[in-house]
Amino acid sequence: MKPITITMENFFSHKNSTLSFDFNSAVLIGNTDGDYSKSNGSGKSSIFEGLTWTLFNKSRAAHMNDLVKWGEEGCKSELIFVEGGEKYKIVRTRNRVSSTSSVSFYKLDEIKQWKDASGSTSTLTNNIIEKTIKMDYKTFVNSTYFKQNDISEFAESNPGDRKDILKNVLDLKKWDDYEAVAKDKARELKLDLKILESDLEDTESLTIKLGQKNLNRDAFSKKIADMKNRYSGLESRYSHTFEQYVNMKNSLDTDQFDKISMEISNLETQKSKIESEKAILKSQSLKYSKDISKVKDSISASKKKLSSLTFEHNIDSIEEENLNKVASMSSELKLTKLKIDEQDQLILSEDECSSCGQEITQELYDKIINEKHDVLDCLNKNLVRQQEELNLLKIEKKEIQQTKRNNSKYTSTKSDIERFEEKLTFHSENKRVVTQKLEAVKKSEGEVSSKLANLETALNNVKSSDFSTIKDSLKALKEDRINLNSHITNLEKDLSLCEKSISDINLKLDNNKELKKKIVSKKEEIFVFDSLKKYLGKQGIQVILLNGLIDDLEHYANNILKDICNEPLKISLETQRVKADQTSIFETLDLIIVKDGYKHDFKSLSGGEKFRISLSLRIGLGQLASKYGGGNLEFIMMDEINSPLDSYGTENLFVSVIKKLEKKYMVMLITHEETLKDKFENVIEISKVNGESSVNFYCNN
Repeated sequence: MKPITITMENFFSHKNSTLSFDFNSAVLIGNTDGDYSKSNGSGKSSIFEGLTWTLFNKSRAAHMNDLVKWGEEGCKSELIFVEGGEKYKIVRTRNRVSSTSSVSFYKLDEIKQWKDASGSTSTLTNNIIEKTIKMDYKTFVNSTYFKQNDISEFAESNPGDRKDILKNVLDLKKWDDYEAVAKDKARELKLDLKILESDLEDTESLTIKLGQKNLNRDAFSKKIADMKNRYSGLESRYSHTFEQYVNMKNSLDTDQFDKISMEISNLETQKSKIESEKAILKSQSLKYSKDISKVKDSISASKKKLSSLTFEHNIDSIEEENLNKVASMSSELKLTKLKIDEQDQLILSEDECSSCGQEITQELYDKIINEKHDVLDCLNKNLVRQQEELNLLKIEKKEIQQTKRNNSKYTSTKSDIERFEEKLTFHSENKRVVTQKLEAVKKSEGEVSSKLANLETALNNVKSSDFSTIKDSLKALKEDRINLNSHITNLEKDLSLCEKSISDINLKLDNNKELKKKIVSKKEEIFVFDSLKKYLGKQGIQVILLNGLIDDLEHYANNILKDICNEPLKISLETQRVKADQTSIFETLDLIIVKDGYKHDFKSLSGGEKFRISLSLRIGLGQLASKYGGGNLEFIMMDEINSPLDSYGTENLFVSVIKKLEKKYMVMLITHEETLKDKFENVIEISKVNGESSVNFYCNN
């Protein structure tokens, strides 16, 4: 992919800037208000950021709204580029107000019209763009966009970090993700295996149980067969005896016999009803006896309680009298206190009487004071007496209240006794009625029993002893037949349960077979994913891929180094090193430089040599990223990568390197060195005035 033009509106500090990429190489320099020493922040890097954002919707900005020029509602970027001989256009916008973005993608058709090639969503459109240029954002920044300090990082890193950089640039870390997926899948399968194994029952125990149940089933079947044979014999004997019974009964006086038998049957039914009624009456009689005993105990307890209580008949009048006395004494007490307060408030002057105004002598003053003291003394005595009388009245009031409570208890207890006596009368009457009924029922029972005895005697006189024997035998056979049939039914139930247990065990055994198949299959899956985890790990396919890529990197870097270096330098990346014991080997990624037939450490080289080697390795990494990303490395953007060089190195070495690179790639370089603009044929000057950046492109001829 190679850019043709980019137009940016309100993008960072660019109000409206257009740049045409009609050059092999160009240097980007900047100034603020004409001062080239103030090139930082002039908007140089915004050109590269505009390309990156338009292609991939990615930027250095912390938030996408920061792309929009301050004070504006939105920004827009339009990029036209060529890929595979076809021309394309991307239009991307950002609205600060709504915090929304949009992207449109077009292809120039045969009649030179832009045909919309966008997807139905922004995500789909972004995917179409990446598919068209055959690279994603990560591949782009590792193959095309070289940032400050990005050039020498690989060369100056230790072997371990160097491997990580190579894996990052070539996206080999995805194999770590694949390994993690395989590891998670293996863990998930092992958990499933544990669940399957926990569901697996002991086959040996199930087989033993099955054998026991089969033996039980055979035993039940044999018993049932034996009992059915016995039942068949019993049925034959019963039929024969019944036939004898019928024949003998026909030879007897059957009318008389049936009549007596009918009366006996009726009396037995009547006797059963009487016994049932007698049982009910006995239960009722017992209940009433318990109720009577309980009520008598309650009456006794209440009478005992009543005997400990007394009833005062005139307590209300006594209470009223007490209340009146308390009220009267309280009034007298208040009056006495008022008099004492009046005496205390009486103020005398030693000069004249407060009433008549006459002069008071000392003798008269002393007399009045003594009289006041006497009055106060008398009042205080009355106050003490009245207080004592009031206290006594209050004590009497409490005693009256206690007496009233006793009267209430007395009345309540007497009422309880009357209520209990009513209950006693009720229960006693009920018991008397039940007792009478019970006596009548017992009498009826005796009469029915006597009639039954007489009828049994009459029946015995009618039938012969052989008939009686046959009848008893028939009854016994009938009972034996019922019992045997019941036993057979129970055995058949046991047999059914046994057969169900056998069926359940067989199902469990079949389930065990299926579980074992699943366990075997699950173990095979676990083996596969454990193997994948090993193969995808750092010691598996990653080592194979990394070693292969290292050979490619050496080849690419040395080809670049040959083009940009006049000296016979060669890069060697060694992946193994002999340990100190001189016998064992460990994995590494050492950078060795071969110069004049000797191996040199990178740190021992000059600045110019380091720069050429670093740049060669970085471009080699870019070619690898581009190759394995599917795209072509056609242009390179360098943002202040000359920082390791001094002014002399920048003007001579750096410029000569760029001149050689432009034979293969379109190169754009951002630098602070304003003097470099005279060294390049094409200069892109970014000027920032009053916070607004503009682009000026010119050629040095």
